[in-house]
Amino acid sequence: MGSENELSSSQRRLSCTICFDALWFCYSPVHQLQQYYRLGVLDNCSEKWSF
Repeated sequence: MGSENELSSSQRRLSCTICFDALWFCYSPVHQLQQYYRLGVLDNCSEKWSF
């Protein structure tokens, strides 16, 4: 049972790499063009900065 608690707490930790990748993709031309095509506006990625 102790290992289950350790596993769940390690899963809750944010990884810097995962956050950086999500932020990098948000500013990528692919994502921006998808947003412009779907919504007609560019994404300012503000939701990626608030954790």
